[in-house]
Amino acid sequence: MPFDRFPCYAVEASLFDKLSETEQTQGILAVFPLPERTLALQASLLLALDGLRDPATWGRLLRTAGAAGVDGVILLPGTVDLLTRRPCALGWDAQFRLALLTTSL
Repeated sequence: MPFDRFPCYAVEASLFDKLSETEQTQGILAVFPLPERTLALQASLLLALDGLRDPATWGRLLRTAGAAGVDGVILLPGTVDLLTRRPCALGWDAQFRLALLTTSL
């Protein structure tokens, strides 16, 4: 992949610390749009999470869903923000491979 397609910037340490949620960083930060995914109407197996606040449980459920062949995950109100640091780390990238839909009933 040619990396010259992506702009790179050097920033002051104070700004980097504000952008990063990690206390001890490796000095690299990426900002990018997430690909759009949709849940097909004919999806055969869905997981719905309602009010799940614990990132560790969220990560385990997402990894298990991916391994079990779940087609998509429906995130109902009160469910942990899937793109913050801890859920991202605990999801082991499952949140980027599964179709996710945030909605309310």
